[in-house]
Amino acid sequence: MKTMCKNLITGFLLIGCWIAFGQQSQQNGATNTVPAAAAPAKQLTPEEIQVKIKELRADAEKGNPKAQNYLGDLYFSGRHVPKDLGEGIKWYQKSAEKGDAFGQFNLAVAFENGEGVTTNITTALKWYAKSARQGFPLAQYNLGLLYIKGGKVRKNSSKGAELIQKAAWQNDRLAQVAIASLYLHGTGLKTNAVEACAWLGVVAKNEGFKNDQRVQYNYNEIQRSLNPEQQAEANRKTEALIADIAKRIQKPVK
Repeated sequence: MKTMCKNLITGFLLIGCWIAFGQQSQQNGATNTVPAAAAPAKQLTPEEIQVKIKELRADAEKGNPKAQNYLGDLYFSGRHVPKDLGEGIKWYQKSAEKGDAFGQFNLAVAFENGEGVTTNITTALKWYAKSARQGFPLAQYNLGLLYIKGGKVRKNSSKGAELIQKAAWQNDRLAQVAIASLYLHGTGLKTNAVEACAWLGVVAKNEGFKNDQRVQYNYNEIQRSLNPEQQAEANRKTEALIADIAKRIQKPVK
């Protein structure tokens, strides 16, 4: 994404900029997608892989929704099987219809992107909503982002902020950056720079982002915009958020 982000206060966290923060996007500008199925922990021979795929297919054909979703992943990525988006959609659809939140999310992404199916935002919204209602954070984030941005759907900033916040509470990093943006710019939430700093602090203090210069730079920028009392308050809020999130993710909030 070719988005030129300046400093935090003048525009880095404007709506749209957080997409560039690490979101895996398709060329047509779709929202969150999920990486292809992870490789097995142990190195398998090609013959062993094919045995595993045969077992996976058998489970999928018996109606196991998780196996159906995983098989859909393989066909979408072309990993260990010939890439076939239509076949991937077939298995995502089966998984989604059986109520698997991951399968519903993947099907929604496909309909939003127009991959393997004709683009259909109404259908994408339906499956995002079903997945989001089960508490799946990626679906909550994507659906929230669609409402925040508008265009594809009728804009509803407050509804979008509510969905994104649910994902943020489940430790979704993109959602946490987005919440900081929403607080900073008063989009769907009341403008509050301290809350913005607190949420961005959750990301900045995460081990996986301590070396991310973009995160650290923007966190430092917003901290510098606060007075010492506000900085202290934001730091306290960050620590409280980190502790609260750790408790919540043990039992995801729907």
